[in-house]
Amino acid sequence: MERFAGKTESSHLPPLEVAPILESYNPKLARVSDDALIEPIYDDNGVVDIESTVELALKHVDPNYAWPRDRLDVHHFEWERQNYHPDKWGGDKTPTLFREIPGLKGYVPRQFHNFLHAVTAEPEVPGYDVMEQAVESHRIHKALFEAARQVYVADRRPQASLRGKWVNESDASYAMLSKRIEIFDQRIAEMSDELPLDEILMNNSTDKIGAIAKLLGRTVARDSINLLPKIYRHQKARSL
Repeated sequence: MERFAGKTESSHLPPLEVAPILESYNPKLARVSDDALIEPIYDDNGVVDIESTVELALKHVDPNYAWPRDRLDVHHFEWERQNYHPDKWGGDKTPTLFREIPGLKGYVPRQFHNFLHAVTAEPEVPGYDVMEQAVESHRIHKALFEAARQVYVADRRPQASLRGKWVNESDASYAMLSKRIEIFDQRIAEMSDELPLDEILMNNSTDKIGAIAKLLGRTVARDSINLLPKIYRHQKARSL
């Protein structure tokens, strides 16, 4: 089968011959007709399931199409922005914070970003309690990550932990590490059952804490989910 060349670096959307769903695309509305729109896929809490929604959208594009790589940006899977603005929630910023959670944003080719907005229906806003819980969970995870990171630094690189502090380093290293572990334990207590931390709780060693810092860093220390491998891998897999 003919492979479509990357001739669309400056194009807003993929050409019609590789994405027939765009046949009813209305430039003024920047989307396809209502009857052609794809409904996002949601999880049990009514939050957009990013992986499943991306896979569904990709099914409407020829697998031999090469998505342009000249422009990359971040797509918020909970859109439109104004639906989450504090003005719509009596000044409450919780919906805005929810929308900005890294796990609800994806790093994608700009053209794919445009394509998602063009062919997927606007997601329904989750219930306020769902958004509030997600924001609080992210806050706790981020606090735990920072506490775990500080324990790891205090244990492996005590000079970095003590930098700028007028203390006797020979006496302070252990005290600093103990304080970091104490803070980490406090964060663990806040976590409840949100993470499989049984092994860490049973053996609260600095090695284990370093492992949990690495685990949490994958979700809270990033700005968004990197969907580029998924999008480009899909192209290759379906071409075999």
